[in-house]
Amino acid sequence: AMIVAVFHYFYSVCFDEVQPFMWSLVCITTRNAEQRAAVESEVNWLWRCGAIRSERVIVVEDPCPDLGSGGSSLNALLVVTEHLCAQRGFSVLTEEVLLDSRILILHSGREYAMNRCGSAFMYLGSDTLTKEGIRVPRSLFVLQLSQLTTLAARFSYGIWICGSDAFWQVEGDIEVTSATKNEDHSLVVFTFNADASLATSSGVYRLNERCDVVGIDYCTTKYESCAKVPLVLTVIYMPVDTATTFLSLHSVYPLSSCTYYGIDNGSPGLQLSIFFDFILAAANGIKEEDFVNKGSPPLDERSMKARQILFDRFSNSDTHACFLNISKYHYFQPADEENAIKFWNISTGNERKNAKEIKNHIFLPALEDPSYSALSLEKCFELNRTHIFNKWLEEVGDVLREDRNYELMPIFHSMCLAGDQSSSVPLHLIDFLHRVAAEDGSFRVTDRALSSVADVLGLLSKRRGGLRSGPAANPAFAPALRLLQNETTIRDGIEAMYNELSNWLLTPEKLIRAARHYEAAAQIFTRRNVTQFCIKQLPILRYHSGHKRVVRACCACRVDIAGGWTDTPPITMQIEHTAVVNMAVTIDGRKPVECEIHPSVTTSGVFVKELDLCLSTPEQILDLSDKPSLPGSLICATILASGLVGPKDTSLGEAFRRFFDSDIIGIEISTYSSLPHGSGLGTSSILAATILAALWTLMGVSFNTNNIHHAVLLIEQYLTTGGGWQDQVGGATGGLKISHFSRQTEEILSEQLECDEHFVHEIESKLLLIYTGRTRLAKNLLQEVVRSWFSRDHHITETLHSLANNAEAAAKLIRRCIFPVAEVEQYYKDKKKMAPGSEPVFVRNLIEELRISGFIEVAWLAGAGGGGFLY
Repeated sequence: AMIVAVFHYFYSVCFDEVQPFMWSLVCITTRNAEQRAAVESEVNWLWRCGAIRSERVIVVEDPCPDLGSGGSSLNALLVVTEHLCAQRGFSVLTEEVLLDSRILILHSGREYAMNRCGSAFMYLGSDTLTKEGIRVPRSLFVLQLSQLTTLAARFSYGIWICGSDAFWQVEGDIEVTSATKNEDHSLVVFTFNADASLATSSGVYRLNERCDVVGIDYCTTKYESCAKVPLVLTVIYMPVDTATTFLSLHSVYPLSSCTYYGIDNGSPGLQLSIFFDFILAAANGIKEEDFVNKGSPPLDERSMKARQILFDRFSNSDTHACFLNISKYHYFQPADEENAIKFWNISTGNERKNAKEIKNHIFLPALEDPSYSALSLEKCFELNRTHIFNKWLEEVGDVLREDRNYELMPIFHSMCLAGDQSSSVPLHLIDFLHRVAAEDGSFRVTDRALSSVADVLGLLSKRRGGLRSGPAANPAFAPALRLLQNETTIRDGIEAMYNELSNWLLTPEKLIRAARHYEAAAQIFTRRNVTQFCIKQLPILRYHSGHKRVVRACCACRVDIAGGWTDTPPITMQIEHTAVVNMAVTIDGRKPVECEIHPSVTTSGVFVKELDLCLSTPEQILDLSDKPSLPGSLICATILASGLVGPKDTSLGEAFRRFFDSDIIGIEISTYSSLPHGSGLGTSSILAATILAALWTLMGVSFNTNNIHHAVLLIEQYLTTGGGWQDQVGGATGGLKISHFSRQTEEILSEQLECDEHFVHEIESKLLLIYTGRTRLAKNLLQEVVRSWFSRDHHITETLHSLANNAEAAAKLIRRCIFPVAEVEQYYKDKKKMAPGSEPVFVRNLIEELRISGFIEVAWLAGAGGGGFLY
């Protein structure tokens, strides 16, 4: 039984699970060494971007001029086979490597009159995303490769040969009949029902009733009376057996003269057409004498001998024509201005009368600069890429300036990968982002622009420099960061960051460390924006109204039900819709977070009892308030937010005299929490709210929960930890509530969800908190989410919309006294999308066991996840 089970497992893995199609090797042929160098740079970039779904990519130069498509294909197949043999450890050429290989040979074609890079690499005016989410320009090469990859996935192992002298586009899904995939076919060629007028400039297949090829006509008027003809597409599929036979020709004279073997043995080159020599030899019913002895122009003895060998090897082949549903087709000859206009009209459906009208859509550099034709081919490719990158930078600038909800990482990733060929490309991108960051006088987009620089640096490190999250207080960046904190010196700060960055570009480790400092720079602007709207919601301080009594405050913790993460700055201030549903709960009948403050007439300064920490100067409080990893930092940040001590105070005595009688010279603060650190129940924010409430009460300040909500958000900005507003809203405001951030009024709005006592009792009797025993690193999770938000990662933006909408749905059910089980399940799924890996395996297993056993309706980790409590 075990053996059978194992067999079924491996069978399902091997056969039932469809694996993404991948070429074994893609080979691009070029006519000469100059073209090879230029094309190699281009295709290597596209391969790294994921546009070429292949294990390997090589560029093969024809061994001599005028080989023709057949000669170039045979030489390419020889070189490809040698590469595969070497890769697999063979010391001699062996055809066995073809048995399990999918190989594409793509001919890069001729130069195009107005773009020397050729029609294959002409930019078609739009872009596409690879499966890796990287943007690449949509060229004929990329379009054809995508269609060929989809087509080849319908066939078994073998060799594919494709030309680039024509543009063709399949409409809808690519479908292949079972008759076409019949493994008995020796060859499969591809065609489509084309307008008969194209027969005068292209090839037409002659087919029998079974769609077998019986001949080829070229540039003929014989089909003028027909409506449609089976036009030749320069696409061929050779199953392994046929490919092996084709490969064997490399050692047969005079066909060996098509390969570098023959050339290196001193033989002159031989021109061979893939269609009129090879395919025609394999056509059904072709007469030997007609094929071997007749040709245009007249054949010499060597060519006739070559044709005889081809006929002998392939005349018994079964060559089948497969019809594709081609919606658009264009042949790039003759390569003149009229041809370019015709191509544009066909490819887009937008009619243009002259090439000047299309120059902004497809890139035809020779139209604008006649000297382009005199440039080296490598320089022409570079010019094409520069045109594309400049267009992308314009788009990046518009997205940042208008703060569009648009993902920029695909562009950044592509340009960084182009840096492998030219380091100036990512440097130009970095320079551009700094200019955008500094150009806006209000600096409203500076945070996203600087965060984009951090993303670029992270990409340049190629994941070899460590984790993106880490310390960001290196003395080398400190002067620049200080300048950014002052509104009058922001431009100087951006320039200082840029100047310092030049010292951090040489190693992956330094790139990552620099990226952390750029994220810290972006956080400065987030803190400034949060501070501005929070200060508007603080209570009015009344001097000399403090008292001498001991103050005690306690607070509930919060259970998040839906919408978490939409409360997190800067997301909450920039996203269109925020909504959080949570509730305040006691633990075992007790509010778990407490604070007690004793005013002192004998001990000066601020004494924190649990930490045995004495703060005697304002400088100590200021210095500790932004170091969240050090004990006492939360209390120091809360003291600053309360207004008890200000940055301009020269002594604590001066600060205390503003609020208390002269005999109060210090305070003693005691805090208590029955919850463990990293519980996920919002403990640190709720502790800050509790300390703040106690301080304001001691100071004689009149305040409400709205003041608390905003002041705690301010405290977290002082701490530099970030964090959202749902914790303090959930704990400080009792009961069940739904809360939003209003972009219009720039404030947190909370609405109580009224429900009857029976529903409340049901929740109290059924809700169970289980401590997982693992603390979570909320700050690291938060940094990753904010990072993804700044880059507008589409997975994050979609999930945030889902979170907010789901919270609204949960609130509607609660108003009807129905606990939103399905909505909570969706909330937990969305939380795990926001922070992948935040659910420990043992927690997942525990939830599953509890569900299978029938003990629970729903379970979810508290807060951001990663540990803490399980509801």
